[in-house]
Amino acid sequence: MPEPAGNRPPPATDARLAAAVAAGIISADQAAAIRALPDSQMAGAAALEARREINAVSIAYFVGGAAVLFAFGWFIVDRWRALGPGGILAVSLVYAALFALTSRTLARYGFHSAAGVAAFLTVGMTPLVAWALLDLGGLWYEPGHWSGPPFALRIDVLESLRWIPLELATALAALVALRRVRFGILALPVAIALPAAVAHAMPLFVEPDTLVELNSWAALVSATALLAAGYVVDQRTADGEDYAAWVYLPALVTLAVAVPSIWPFITVERHALILLAVGLFALSLYLRRTTFVVFGALGVVGYLGYLAFDVFRDVVNFPVLLATFGLSVIVVTVWLQRRYPALARQVEARQERRGAVPHARAVFGGAVVAALALFVGHVPGARARGQAALARVHQQQVEYYRNRRRLTTDSARIRTAPGRGAPPQGARPPGGGH
Repeated sequence: MPEPAGNRPPPATDARLAAAVAAGIISADQAAAIRALPDSQMAGAAALEARREINAVSIAYFVGGAAVLFAFGWFIVDRWRALGPGGILAVSLVYAALFALTSRTLARYGFHSAAGVAAFLTVGMTPLVAWALLDLGGLWYEPGHWSGPPFALRIDVLESLRWIPLELATALAALVALRRVRFGILALPVAIALPAAVAHAMPLFVEPDTLVELNSWAALVSATALLAAGYVVDQRTADGEDYAAWVYLPALVTLAVAVPSIWPFITVERHALILLAVGLFALSLYLRRTTFVVFGALGVVGYLGYLAFDVFRDVVNFPVLLATFGLSVIVVTVWLQRRYPALARQVEARQERRGAVPHARAVFGGAVVAALALFVGHVPGARARGQAALARVHQQQVEYYRNRRRLTTDSARIRTAPGRGAPPQGARPPGGGH
């Protein structure tokens, strides 16, 4: 049987080596020699798992976890009405206990990545448990059935607020799990649930009809705030686990969704897209994150497409511009493949601390402030568009009920008109029957 992880000595970290040098246990030269040892020699030949990176083992873990969640979700949706809140609570608690026990057993025998995936599955049961408890306690708000015209605009604040307890419970469960299992993906529920809870609480501070028009700008604020939070986590992580990667990922995805959403509301500001793409490239060099390169490349391609299909749309030589657009995408891709490794080495040579961004407070704080300023600056326009939308919906409702009343009146008039209503007294129906 493999030796439990608790019986093996912890790995030598920089902090531990520095403490050993300060205590006189080893010399500074010996500490430097230990730091120079290759990772393979430090890991040992009897390592239980492959290194925690994108490899066949990690992919297999994630695919297995995704299959479990998909199967469980399918079962719950298929049996939702039959189980009811009590049955869903019981099933969710049983599965959560099984996942937690699996995670603890795997961690005890040194399978850290597999234990993290099992812990992630345990956290995934939290929204169902929270919903079942709220429903059983009579605290879950269920919006009523709407029987009005199909184009009516419903604004239900409670329908937005009801999701906040589920999101906060999920974030809390992930934080508790992180205290027991140090696994990076457990930061993902926190990075998703907390911004979602803030977004669902916004109707308390902004008119709901205005907030509908501000969703794209709110997504931009959320993306910049997550990027800043990811950098803080990245710089303060000391246990070797990569939590920041799972904060950066939803931040970049939200940013990729926010930019096309705000596109119809900006004109000259569209040229800032290329600056945003260059900024993502620069961050990838300092943070050692290839994910930023991918989204930066998407920004460059999007900007080139904007120039080709919008700015120069009416140019006579548009096919030439279209071919130039395709060639530019190829050139950018080749340049990145050839120059990115050398640029990364140059940046690393100038860095005093690995992963540190120069003037990070100004970079990330400025991005958050700029996004907030854009959000606040577009409030008046969003309020005007929201009021105009409500006015149009109100006018449609008036016309709907007016036409409905007219049809009802015309139908009643047709039924009571001479020759259209009941036959006169003494008349016999066709065929001579009574």
